[in-house]
Amino acid sequence: MERACKRLGISSDVIWFIDEPIAVLWDYKDRFIREETMLVFDFGGGTLDLAVMNKSENANGVETAASILKQWNNGSTDNYSRGKILVKKGIVVGGDDIDMIIIKFIIEEGKKQGNPVCQALDLAIFDDEKRIENLKQNEIYPLLKKTAERIKIALSEVEEYSTSMPPLLPKHDRVGIRSIKLTRREFVSRCQPLWDYIEQGLLQMNQEMKKNGESGFERIETVLLSGGSSLIPHVHDILEKLLPNAKLGMEKQYLQTAICRGNARYSYNDGEILVDDSVNAAYGIYNHHDKETVTVIQESDTYPIEVKKRIATMRPHQDQIEIIPMARKGGKYEPLTKANGSVYYRMKIRPSSRCRDLSRISVTFQIDKAQKLKISAYDNLFKEMIGVEEVDLEA
Repeated sequence: MERACKRLGISSDVIWFIDEPIAVLWDYKDRFIREETMLVFDFGGGTLDLAVMNKSENANGVETAASILKQWNNGSTDNYSRGKILVKKGIVVGGDDIDMIIIKFIIEEGKKQGNPVCQALDLAIFDDEKRIENLKQNEIYPLLKKTAERIKIALSEVEEYSTSMPPLLPKHDRVGIRSIKLTRREFVSRCQPLWDYIEQGLLQMNQEMKKNGESGFERIETVLLSGGSSLIPHVHDILEKLLPNAKLGMEKQYLQTAICRGNARYSYNDGEILVDDSVNAAYGIYNHHDKETVTVIQESDTYPIEVKKRIATMRPHQDQIEIIPMARKGGKYEPLTKANGSVYYRMKIRPSSRCRDLSRISVTFQIDKAQKLKISAYDNLFKEMIGVEEVDLEA
């Protein structure tokens, strides 16, 4: 990845890499969470990645990235904390291991029903890593994997789930597997070796915190769940048992994007470039800018309209916010145009070290019966109005 950046012409002294759990912590550090100490529990397909941050402390010593930032900003990082990582750990267990346990259950059910493909498979393959890898190369694996994932996801919502499978190999199997039924209780029981392994890893991490002079898991106030397998209810049971003082935080729609946003928000200056860790084998270069679409006019609304929205700055010392009004055409939004150019508004704001504070700026959208739009804004931090130019939607 570093070589790829260099081929793009990016200087190596402004490139650094961030682990996925660390990126998630950067995303949540100033967003909606008031607690000081957070643990990220990133339970993805391949590994379980853990990291603990005290968001109000800075690490001892100076990181390479922080050193670069200090040079660029002439020491202006004094009021900005990247947070101190107290401990991080990787546990070699993931959603793929859970899926493989369900796949074994599916094949057992197929054997009971006399499915010829399942009968030809030796269950001993699930005790041999090399043979498991060979199974993953088999043409029946994608269908087995997809079904296992569907069962796993369903059992996060219901106590029992039934499904069936089409023929695994149409030339040899004409009936498939019927009535595959798995209860949540049996699912949890079959995965017990994985749960024990996760608990052991968490307890080791707790000891590492104490060894480093920290209070251990009793200090953690929030657990941030990331990765699809973190939705499994028994995972929550494990965390509630080992971290009784912490509350669990999860936003389903952000399970993957939190990693990318975290890399973006780690940035502090327009000149910074960050490259994220691989997410589903895809990676990219991000900057700190966030964009959000806010629907002001609903289809059922009638003029005149007045809507108030709260917006926030997305990085420290941000000095402007842009608003691009758009109109719905069919199923898409298109920018309003004037003189063959897109219309947009720029609000100049007073820079502050604070960011992502939804209580800071109040924006009022007013549209009269003539469809004339007026936008006004008030800065609740500095107690002052923000100038926004007016535009005619009919222009």
